[in-house]
Amino acid sequence: MLNIFIGNKLENLLKEMQKRLYNPSRPLKKPVVCVQTSGMQRWIGLALARETGICANLDYLFPAALIKRLAERHFGSEKLWADKQELTWRVYQTLLYAKDDGRNSELIEYIDNDPLRIKLFRLSQKIADIFDQYQVYRPEMTLDWLNKGFSKPTKSIEGWQPWLFNEVFPDRRRCKTHVLDRFYSDCKAGKVDFSGTDTLHIFGISVIPRFFMNILLEAGNHTDVNFYLLCPTMQYWGDSMSDWEKRRYEKRTKMSAEELLILENHRLLDNLGTMGRDFFEYLTENASASINSDNFEEPHPESMLGGIQAEIYDFTQTTDAQADDSISINSCHNPLREVEVLYDFILDTINRDGSITPADILVMTPDIRKYAPYIRSVFDNPYSTETAVPYTIADIPQKMQSGNAKVFTEIILAVTDEFSLSAAAKLIESPVVAEKFGLTSVQYLLDILERNGAYWGLDSETLRAEGITADTPFTWDRAMRRLALGLAEGGRHTIYSEAAGADVPFSMAEQIGGLMSFAEQCAKYAKLLTGEKKPDEWCSVLAEMADRFLSDDPKYADDAVELSKAIADIREETAQCRIKMPFRPVFESLNGILDEVKTAKGFITGKTTFCAMMPMRSIPFKVICVLGLDDGSFPREKTSPEFDLIAAKPRKGDRTQRESDKYLFLETLISAQKRLFLSYTGRSETDNRELVPSIIVTELIRHLEMRFGVAAPVTEHPLHNFSRRYFENNPKLYTYSSQRFNAASVFGTQAQEKKFCPSPLEAEIPAEVTIADLERFFSNPPAYFLGRTLGIDLSIQQTAYPETERMVLDNLQEFQLRTETTARVLSDGSPDDILAYAAATAQLPAGGLGEGYKARIVDSAVQMANEITKHGQPRSADIDLTVNGLRIHGRIEGITDNGLIYPKTGGLKPKDLMRAMIRHVLLLKSGDSIRTLLVNDKGDMAELSGEGFKETLETLVRLFIDGHRAPLCFHPTEGFAAAKKTLKDSRKYSGIGGDLFYSASNLPQYSLCFGTEDITERLMQTGIEIFKGLENTDDWQ
Repeated sequence: MLNIFIGNKLENLLKEMQKRLYNPSRPLKKPVVCVQTSGMQRWIGLALARETGICANLDYLFPAALIKRLAERHFGSEKLWADKQELTWRVYQTLLYAKDDGRNSELIEYIDNDPLRIKLFRLSQKIADIFDQYQVYRPEMTLDWLNKGFSKPTKSIEGWQPWLFNEVFPDRRRCKTHVLDRFYSDCKAGKVDFSGTDTLHIFGISVIPRFFMNILLEAGNHTDVNFYLLCPTMQYWGDSMSDWEKRRYEKRTKMSAEELLILENHRLLDNLGTMGRDFFEYLTENASASINSDNFEEPHPESMLGGIQAEIYDFTQTTDAQADDSISINSCHNPLREVEVLYDFILDTINRDGSITPADILVMTPDIRKYAPYIRSVFDNPYSTETAVPYTIADIPQKMQSGNAKVFTEIILAVTDEFSLSAAAKLIESPVVAEKFGLTSVQYLLDILERNGAYWGLDSETLRAEGITADTPFTWDRAMRRLALGLAEGGRHTIYSEAAGADVPFSMAEQIGGLMSFAEQCAKYAKLLTGEKKPDEWCSVLAEMADRFLSDDPKYADDAVELSKAIADIREETAQCRIKMPFRPVFESLNGILDEVKTAKGFITGKTTFCAMMPMRSIPFKVICVLGLDDGSFPREKTSPEFDLIAAKPRKGDRTQRESDKYLFLETLISAQKRLFLSYTGRSETDNRELVPSIIVTELIRHLEMRFGVAAPVTEHPLHNFSRRYFENNPKLYTYSSQRFNAASVFGTQAQEKKFCPSPLEAEIPAEVTIADLERFFSNPPAYFLGRTLGIDLSIQQTAYPETERMVLDNLQEFQLRTETTARVLSDGSPDDILAYAAATAQLPAGGLGEGYKARIVDSAVQMANEITKHGQPRSADIDLTVNGLRIHGRIEGITDNGLIYPKTGGLKPKDLMRAMIRHVLLLKSGDSIRTLLVNDKGDMAELSGEGFKETLETLVRLFIDGHRAPLCFHPTEGFAAAKKTLKDSRKYSGIGGDLFYSASNLPQYSLCFGTEDITERLMQTGIEIFKGLENTDDWQ
């Protein structure tokens, strides 16, 4: 018998099902409960356990699985029909060998010139999905196709589809429509034995395909079939019409709705409940159905939310409901602000109502993947331990949950692509790979790889596969050889058959071995993933790759099992596909499986639940929140291919995404027990222009304005969470964050700035310092103070690695090569050695570009060496002095018979003058030199000489010691500019150019140490004090 139990409260329907669930005469028999989602399954289990103390031995099935179970009991347990995944491979195989006969040209043209078969596989997925829907929503059409037996594409509107459908189902007995049609006919003829079938309980499903419904209705004539349906109203609403339907009807009849006597039951019900209305109407048309309406419960209209539920319930306006905050609609500037506003809303709700716990709150969004990172960033960083809200996120695909799955797909993409250093960095940095190959100092290893030219391409063989035949030094294979030689020879930069790697410490030998093993495995599978294999063979390769690349640590066991299941699923669904194919279709299938949500993991776990908005998820919660109700995001629109005949000619009973979402919102509206929170992005975060919300939100806003007289239903939130508007006694704008209160208190007020270091610190002064440290200090004294005294490093670390080899050298790279080449020329060596090594380690661009750089660097080095050797052959001097208790030691290069030569490739800058002056005064103190020349390869020159520098060293040492206790307000650029203005003849230093980029105003260390203070005068005073010796420099020619 067909029994229909309807009610407006899901918990009441569950109690009704509980009465009929277990058969005392068969206590071990599993009752069959049909649900639409795994989330509903979990809610039923927990609710029954609360009521009875335990819930076990229930057989949960989805509608399609229930229909299949009934058919299997009649026809046998063998596989009756192909599922959608298997159907995809059937279509793939059919299209692969299809020939153009003039009527399927569009198919053949689309998949032509597709060597990796990517387009073919994706098209096969689309067609398989549509064919699967045809079998359920257009059974009469598919049966007609099977009966006529099309052997060639037709010229009708159906085009090539009848032909392809028959090719995919050469045996009609394996077509779902044919099997279920036979089962339905046998049911009507009384040939199906239902004696072993217990009562079927179909719970909380708002819509079922009519083909399935016909089978269930017929089954109801032979066994008990109980429907438990959530119905928003106890009144008849089969005659309700949405605004769109009214306009369409008026246009067709040329009469108004009033003239046609079309009444409005309830605006929200009429416009949002179309799908449910049609389903209820079709279901209750069955004359033999027993309809039980005892489970309705009149809503309490004390609040605005309860008032809407009561009006939908009986189509009458209640006078008890008043405007309040039981429905909260919020407009924010971006998704992050939506989640921040939600967090404060949850805290406020729990604070105001002690009966509400985090477990009583459900948060839904149309796009959980988009909002998941924002949810974690906000809820993982509570205002305090007392305001922490426990939460879980459900409906996240395996690829987003599992580190193994995500990294594994990235490995495949990297080895089948160019395998750039940037792509490899992502893999090596992932713990599951790093642990497998014993890589602990990942950042250091990546720097070594970059220095040794592992830019892209695994080896010359993979490059040849890409059509690159030139011998290039930037592949991983060449870089690994360089690393091995570098370990063996200890960093002498020798070129053997391959250049020995630079700066490869032997202490890293074990990790470099792991890195080589990683590169070797990548190269191996890059070759294995080429060519064509059978799907089963590809699955074996995938399983082997997972074992080779991913850590087998027990903490990754669950992820490894899920990945293994995904590979096993591909093996199963391709069991009948014996053809050879490229790897990419198999990878596309794996990606699709890992992108699916298969379980209710994270749903209703005793914490606040975040989940996706899914049909038939009308589970009652005290508080329901919905994020992301933007225009175009909800209700969602599904774009159908142009050959989808269901979309081309829709019918009543067809399930559309848009109507499903509307009904889902209606169910949400009646399922919220105490409060309903809605939010959307209502303002642009760039120009603050207004953005419209979802049409559903607009409909609700209009209803609140017209029915309850709410003047401003939407709460407009400011762009920043620390806005002062949150602390102006507006009951709709609030926050529980004390940090934001402090920020708002300071923001916009004239607060007195605190000095970073108001008085000198008790810092430890070093007993000795190298010349290099002294030069480093006076290049940027605040940076030295932050680093040495406070341990603060503001330098920007590189996080992005190159995608390709070097095409150009930056200024620093070229400067370093010029300096090294000049030093080699001065030591009577050949500059070709330095540049040949740079080219061999991929530090120079390949081909003509590299040769151009070589020529330019050699010319510059020779010119620079000639400028230096004009003054004699350079030598070095060891310095070891003690000045005011500070020992200064180091080696100074470039001393000639004509004084100290400070060479610079490129323009002379104030920082070069500072370094040269330090060396000059140290040599003066040691009595070794009386003048210093700064020269460059452009012919610029400056000189330091005379008696003016006698006291400079003592000044520098004093400032150096003071600079350990407090940041010294000095910078060479501003200091030299100030000192230059005091010189009688500044032309003597015209060769020292300015340096706008490297100045105090552009360096973060000065901003941190001195804040907004105007330090111009202090920079000038210190600069004049340090550079005062320049005034007494002797004239020179």
